[in-house]
Amino acid sequence: MLRGKLLAVAGIVAIGAFASFAQERPGAPSPAPVSGTVTNVTAYRGQAMVTRSVAVGKGKGLMDVVVSGLPEQVFGGSLFADGGQGVEVRAVRYRTRVVGRDVSKEAASLQQALEDIAMRKRENAALTQLATQQLAYLDKLDNFMAPTATVEMSKGVLNAETIEKLTKFSFEKRAEVTKARLALTESLVKLTREEQDTQRKLQMLGGGDSRIEREAVVFVDKRVENETTLSLSYLVGAVNWRPNYNMRAESGKANVKVEYSALVNQMSGEDWSGVELTLSTASPALIARGATLMPLYISLVERGSNPQAPQDAQAYKQRRSDLKKEQQENARSGAANKPSSSPADDRAQNEEVEKSLNRIADEMQAMELAASGDVWKQRDEAEGVSVEYKLPGATGLASRNDTQLVKIADLNLKAEFAFIGTPVLSDYVYLEAEAKNESETVLLEGAYTAYLDGRFVGRSVIPLVGRGESFGVGFGIDSQLRVSRELVEKKDEIKGGNRVVSFKYRLSVSNYKSGDVAIRLLERMPAAPRADIRINLVETNTELSKDRLYLRDQRNKGLLRWDITVAKGSTGADTKEVTYTYNMEYDKQMEVGPGGR
Repeated sequence: MLRGKLLAVAGIVAIGAFASFAQERPGAPSPAPVSGTVTNVTAYRGQAMVTRSVAVGKGKGLMDVVVSGLPEQVFGGSLFADGGQGVEVRAVRYRTRVVGRDVSKEAASLQQALEDIAMRKRENAALTQLATQQLAYLDKLDNFMAPTATVEMSKGVLNAETIEKLTKFSFEKRAEVTKARLALTESLVKLTREEQDTQRKLQMLGGGDSRIEREAVVFVDKRVENETTLSLSYLVGAVNWRPNYNMRAESGKANVKVEYSALVNQMSGEDWSGVELTLSTASPALIARGATLMPLYISLVERGSNPQAPQDAQAYKQRRSDLKKEQQENARSGAANKPSSSPADDRAQNEEVEKSLNRIADEMQAMELAASGDVWKQRDEAEGVSVEYKLPGATGLASRNDTQLVKIADLNLKAEFAFIGTPVLSDYVYLEAEAKNESETVLLEGAYTAYLDGRFVGRSVIPLVGRGESFGVGFGIDSQLRVSRELVEKKDEIKGGNRVVSFKYRLSVSNYKSGDVAIRLLERMPAAPRADIRINLVETNTELSKDRLYLRDQRNKGLLRWDITVAKGSTGADTKEVTYTYNMEYDKQMEVGPGGR
């Protein structure tokens, strides 16, 4: 699929339409290769788009510009070029050659063998996909047969002979498809080995004195006499990056300093020196126009015989998730598995994309029409937001097997600090900050290292934080604060046909600091989503928090919160205590068990 994506990029600039112009012209002098200078890089997740500025010498007319020194991880089908002033690009093609001794015939033979292997691998992938679709069709047939047989049995009109034939057909076809998939898997393993052997022979051709030279041949029509430039762009692999943060805070200050960086792995085979670097979470979209929406036609079937009806919520969620991934993939890259050479090819590929997207949409909507209320509420997650960071100034990244750190931004965000104690989870008290991202920079989900007063206190992660959103940052354990939780009393009595059980708890907070401390104390009662258990907070010696978000989102889920001040020296007999009592009432013939999450 990746190869198909890259070939589609080449199709965007209509390389195929002009490829014939770029063939070696008999008698034409071989131009001297130039390397150009890497000026711009956009690093995606797993690959990067690299742009070189290439000098074009003096002279007018049709000419080849050979750009040498392309990296080992270049995707040859992704090459495209833009002409500078007075330069019109007619075609671009990728080639490899062995440098060191005259081995052109051997190298050409091996290169042709690699292209043949690549074609066979594409055929293997297409057949494997077809086998997968056949199995999916048989699954749908089985899902249709079972309800239909049930309905016919209930009506006394079961046609056993037809069911037997369909069952035999299903098993025989499954056996055929399974054998075919095994054969395809074995064939792919052999092709991969053959490809590796051929590549090794190509690399070893000429012994230690030879090397593989990767080049782009750009065929141009130059209309000015003086020197000018063109830009050559291509995708490379073995490039990845992830966000990394340092969070710094100082005691007594209401702000958090965010040092936002990227950890970059760059092993493309070429060094990037003094480039304009952009980091992106997107993947290059190869489809410029959305598909045409087609009508959805429906009909009536016997109740219980709809093969699209999901059996349970988990099956519904999994199927929707699979369809959503397929939908996103097709919407980005479409069916462009090979470069087009004519308008008819382009039209056929667009029609294939539209049919594929409408087929997926048809199945998803059919599932929605057939699903029960409990099932359709199982939603799938949409694709995440893509962001780009254009780094200021010039950046250098060497091609090496090391993770390299690149600074994205330094932010100084306003924050509210609070000590958080949750004795049901831990005896420790943590310092946390609620910061608001008032910058123009989107913070991606990633790991951070926290420092308080210049001292390392721990590591954690932050979620995706958009502009204007708030997020929590932890600054570790405060060793001078402790919390504890104790069950003080439990009563069990029968009232009529119900059992009433009451619990009294004591939460204690110790403060060994030299000053008073504000602490957010968190606790929970059980919560019952069904009405067969009644749970009530009976009393508490300290008023619950009046925070509006807490009252709106958490209080009705059984979560309790107290915003208290603990005086200095609150230790031993003077420990700050919060007590509360709740009761549960339910049928005396029943007992309490876990309800899941």
